[in-house]
Amino acid sequence: MEIIFVAGINGVGKGQFFRRLKDDIPFYSSTELINKYRENNGVNEDNALITSLSKLKEDKIYLSGHFCFIGGEYNIVRTPIERFKSLNIKKIIILYTEYEIIAMRLIHRSDRFYTSELIKEFQRKEMEYGIEVANLLNIEYEIVRI
Repeated sequence: MEIIFVAGINGVGKGQFFRRLKDDIPFYSSTELINKYRENNGVNEDNALITSLSKLKEDKIYLSGHFCFIGGEYNIVRTPIERFKSLNIKKIIILYTEYEIIAMRLIHRSDRFYTSELIKEFQRKEMEYGIEVANLLNIEYEIVRI
């Protein structure tokens, strides 16, 4: 299966991006695939994602996910590169938008408070690490303002 990995921080507009696409390639959320499989099997995130993807029948998919996440102490944590190495990623699309838009979206969907500075830093690190992963794994990438 060929994967186009679509990344961006929480609230950037990954769902909106997928709704605007004009092709017939299906899209999946890494988080939803992981959670769905883990509920029934109690395995770690990487195994859950790989197993969930192996059950899909499509030849090509969009997969949304994150290069970084915010930890319990509001620290920005990189997703281990091993996760990306284990996937058949053919292209990476990194989404970004104005931090004010992200802040408004997060107010409505999270019980955590994110400062403007944290959102700016989170988005910067997501983009930097996404480009780093793409370069290390020799994957084509594109940065898209949404």
